[in-house]
Amino acid sequence: MERVRAGLRIPYDLNTWLIQEAKKQGVTKNALILQILWDWVKHNVS
Repeated sequence: MERVRAGLRIPYDLNTWLIQEAKKQGVTKNALILQILWDWVKHNVS
């Protein structure tokens, strides 16, 4: 799978939550964001 760089401007509070949640799950913030995005795609795109 080819990858591309996508910069996101994330509000401070959301970034803090993402970092804390990623630590709880033992994954990187990037991996957590990808997991959230893939879950959204699976549930919302036919």
